Amino acid sequence: QKAPAQRVLVLEVAEKSTRHPDGRIVFSALDATVHGTKAKLETHPGNHRIGFWVNAADFVQWKFNFPRAGNYDVKLTYSAAGPSGTKAVITLAGQSLPGTLKTTGSWYRYTTLPVARIKIPKTGPHIITVKCTKKIGGAVMNLKAVTFRPR
Repeated sequence: QKAPAQRVLVLEVAEKSTRHPDGRIVFSALDATVHGTKAKLETHPGNHRIGFWVNAADFVQWKFNFPRAGNYDVKLTYSAAGPSGTKAVITLAGQSLPGTLKTTGSWYRYTTLPVARIKIPKTGPHIITVKCTKKIGGAVMNLKAVTFRPR
């Protein structure tokens, strides 16, 4: 008789932006540069986010040396207690990746939105920017992370 299958849970913990062994790059709110008048880093152990993003003109950036050119799937991890419909855009290497945010029902309940696939044309330094293009409700979002997964 076969033994029952064992389940394995792998938990990855990264406070700051990290390139994981599988090539995935996670840009954390903890080391983002925030531009603007209202949005700011809120930091609690294991839960860093750009919050108080009530001014749609504020935006967030990271500078990063991409180790490989090629295609990446891009995802945005956020929470939003207000109504759905806020629009955001991630820009990199002259490309814009728009996404429409849905409410998560709470500022403390996060979701990950698959945004798009992007082609990074060359290795080396790039600037990743997240901006709001249309704000619905009182705030844009709590931004936790942007993830690039190589394809």
